[in-house]
Amino acid sequence: MRWLTGALLLAGAGSGVTARANVVSACSGVSLPKSVLTQTIGDVITPVLAPVESTLSILTFGSVDLGINAALSNAASGAPINLNVLDINGNAVDLLSDPSCETTSDSFSLLTPRGISFGGNRITGLGTPGLEASAGELDAIAIGNLASTATGAYEAVAIGAGASATHMRSVALGAGSVANGLSLNLPAYLVGGTASAEVNIGGRRLTGLAAGANPTDGVNVAQLQAVNDALGTLAGNAVQYDGSARSMVTLQGATGTGITNLSAGAVNATSTDAVNGSQLQATNDLVAQNSAAIVQLGYDLAILNDLAVKYQDGTKSSILLGGAGGTAITNLAAGTTSSDAVNLSQLSSSGSGSGSGGGGAAQDALPYDPAIQAYNAARGGVDQKIGGVAAGELSAASAEAVNGAQLYATNVQLAYNVTAIADLQEARAGYLQVNNSSGHAKPVASGADTLAAGAGAVASGSGSLALGTQAQAIAPGSVALGYASVADRANTVSVGSAGAERQITHVADGMAPTDAVNLRQLQGGMGQAVDAANAYTDVRFNLFDSGLRNLRRDAEGGIAASMAMAGIPQFSEAGGGTLGLGVSTWQGEHAVAMGISKVSDNGRFIMRASATYNSRNQGGANAGMGIAF
Repeated sequence: MRWLTGALLLAGAGSGVTARANVVSACSGVSLPKSVLTQTIGDVITPVLAPVESTLSILTFGSVDLGINAALSNAASGAPINLNVLDINGNAVDLLSDPSCETTSDSFSLLTPRGISFGGNRITGLGTPGLEASAGELDAIAIGNLASTATGAYEAVAIGAGASATHMRSVALGAGSVANGLSLNLPAYLVGGTASAEVNIGGRRLTGLAAGANPTDGVNVAQLQAVNDALGTLAGNAVQYDGSARSMVTLQGATGTGITNLSAGAVNATSTDAVNGSQLQATNDLVAQNSAAIVQLGYDLAILNDLAVKYQDGTKSSILLGGAGGTAITNLAAGTTSSDAVNLSQLSSSGSGSGSGGGGAAQDALPYDPAIQAYNAARGGVDQKIGGVAAGELSAASAEAVNGAQLYATNVQLAYNVTAIADLQEARAGYLQVNNSSGHAKPVASGADTLAAGAGAVASGSGSLALGTQAQAIAPGSVALGYASVADRANTVSVGSAGAERQITHVADGMAPTDAVNLRQLQGGMGQAVDAANAYTDVRFNLFDSGLRNLRRDAEGGIAASMAMAGIPQFSEAGGGTLGLGVSTWQGEHAVAMGISKVSDNGRFIMRASATYNSRNQGGANAGMGIAF
């Protein structure tokens, strides 16, 4: 195995340096045709050395000719320049006899320890001796005193004194930063997806961060503040529970808050749903209809009570007809049994006395009594029953007598009506029912244009509605819904009271700006805001990671260029000169350097100039001179 160091770039002027293909190999060496020498060396070396010759001529009080033009002319007009690579033992590498070739370099050390610095196409410091950085894998990077990446932490980066990256592809930036991946699976880090690596900057503030634009960009404080302001606005406008018990929601409108687009709630004995205006209007319509029916029923009962034929008392042994001058029973059918009433026709035929028997009316006849202006069934001053009375016609034009069965049916219906009216008055029947088991007072609608429904309900505010046992709508335009609910603010809807709050369930999604929102809408809006923030952070982080990778490759290209320039040999004898090439490779980046050096004939002056170019399309040149004394 051979250990080789070196790289090759064709030097040019500034950014105009152009890499040549098939010119250099880290194993076979360098082969430069004369055209390359003419273009490259002439363009780079001559502008550098011409001022040097002038300076030396001034210092020596003579004319100094370094022989650069002659050397370039000889090199350009001659055969191509071929340079072999030397291994660490100083032997030329011969690929024909030994085709194996492997280049490596374990480390570099500078003579003067200085802080680590990359810039100006130079590395001017590698840190403190004895505090070496350690990269645990080939594709990892560790820069800084005691900076380290762990074994198995592939593609990890640790930059800064004591920085540590122990998780694959993680980045530790800044002194003491630790990227160990321990927090990657925490729930707070997973809102935007599963992360495979982390960037740790050691508790430092990241400043100068532009606003993220893509879903995976990082976000700055201004963007987070905008999200925070939006969440604050949302929190200010959202309907929230009054406490952690979630038993009451108080709407915050200064003059009350309307709830619109409310779907119809279930109306049954176990329902806890809110009802909407149309449902309440239907109830109001039924209440209005029942009120009108009750008024009409009361009127009819009053007429019936005044005109109906009734028993004298509870024994039901007699009936007193109430006409001031007596009451005629008309359209009375002929009686057929001994207990039936007889009509005038029967009475006339049986009691006229026109037969041969003569002698006046029969004893069982129903005579007319002028004193009472009616037919009298009494015998010997004792009232008698009239039996066998057929059912008379019941109509507005009927003048017929009614029998006991008809009167009984009327009494049964009357008793039912009395009970029904009482039930309606107490709201125990109909489509609006009240079970006043606690004995509360009747509802009171004392305010103008109000409605109170329920035992003990009070609607005192103008235009208010109290619906439910002991519900109180005190403020104008307020609505109190449910048992003991209190609406004491104008134009509000209350579904409970202080300490006895209720939830409003099955609220549909709000559509208009003044609609109520449900919990699903509130959570969805917050989720969208968090998703947008996470997406922006991811995009910004990816851009930062890409820039860091480019910086790493630029640094590796700079190292390779420095290695190539350092590998150019130099002739040290008086009057001698050297035109040399150097090649190098470092962490996948390559560089080539070309240099020329010259020692004056008296050996007192030494001049050296070189140029380099690397695989990152970066080039540069340097020159130096010395006087021996």
